[in-house]
Amino acid sequence: MVCLFLFPEPVNGAGFEEVLTQDSIKISYKWRKYQRFKKNSPEVLVLKLENLRKTRVTVSFRVLFHWEGMLHSRSNNKEYCMKPGQKIKGKRWELVFYSSELSEEDYHNPFFAWYVDELHVEENADCTPGLELQLAPAYPDRPNTTIEPINK
Repeated sequence: MVCLFLFPEPVNGAGFEEVLTQDSIKISYKWRKYQRFKKNSPEVLVLKLENLRKTRVTVSFRVLFHWEGMLHSRSNNKEYCMKPGQKIKGKRWELVFYSSELSEEDYHNPFFAWYVDELHVEENADCTPGLELQLAPAYPDRPNTTIEPINK
């Protein structure tokens, strides 16, 4: 008996599009449902970072959502210690972003744009790669990185 599985998108991290390479850090992205098999799951921005250097680095940045050319929402500052050649992505690394203020249709509207802001990369041989332990569920019902709306 032969069993055939069909995947809605490529497996093993494929499907990411490169958006930026700066200071030997490559940032790629893709849009997908937060929970792939749930119909009403929100669409989220998933980032992947890759350290192209031969040394450990500390990487920090924010994600900005713009609507009609105006800043609409921004994430908290994200900071990671990365080993040489290391790739990090998705839920496990809190690299999933969404705004509860925007709909799925808004993300595909030409008036919407997102940016990586304040990207800083520093060599740091003393940093410890990995996640800090958290007393929270690893996969909550909603993405754990909410982009906060800007007060008008």
